[in-house]
Order: sequence, then structure tokens, then C-alpha cells
Amino acid sequence: METHRTAGEAQKWLDEITPEKISGDIDRVLHEHWKKPDHMQQGRSISYPGKKSWQCEHGSEYVELNYFRDEGVEGQLPTLQPARGFRIWVKHPWEEGWESALFQMYGVATTG
Repeated sequence: METHRTAGEAQKWLDEITPEKISGDIDRVLHEHWKKPDHMQQGRSISYPGKKSWQCEHGSEYVELNYFRDEGVEGQLPTLQPARGFRIWVKHPWEEGWESALFQMYGVATTG
């Protein structure tokens, strides 16, 4: 019974998705990121030892924007991906029964 209820809720959510809702969410997370440039959290770069890095995440109902920037490294752009179902794997590649799932991820280009 619980499985049917959950499936019904998921189906209702999927049925209510429209291109306009997704476009609105994309606009909202992009605006949230670009309107306040000093919002990113500072840390240490994993990829470039000894360098600083900055990161932030902006989420909405349909999309998620992530940005990781390393000190002195050019060309790093935010990525945009689905907010749900993107990180569905629970096993690591070295574990038995692991399977890969691929989802669309987009680099966000800047203009101006």
C-alpha cells in the first residue's frame, strides 16, 4: 500500500512538470547565483593543493546549480543538473552489483 501511495505521488509530481516551470526554476537559480557574487564559501582546493577554492550550490524544485572555482584556474563554469534523481546510485564502482547511470549535466556559459 505504501509503495502504491509513493508511486502515485511521484506520478502526480511528474504530471505537473511543464517546460515553463523548469525554465522558471533555471532562471531563479541563475539569478540567485549571479546577483550576489560574494556568497561563495571559501575552502582549500582538492584538485590544486596549496590553492584556495570557492564553492556554492543553488537548488530549486527541478534544477540544481553547482559552482566550484579554484584559485588561478580559468574557464571554470557553473553546472546545471536535475534536482531529483541525479545522485541515485548507492554503490561505488568497486562494489559488486554497481551499475552506472548517466544524466544530463550542462555547463552554464556566461555572456557580456
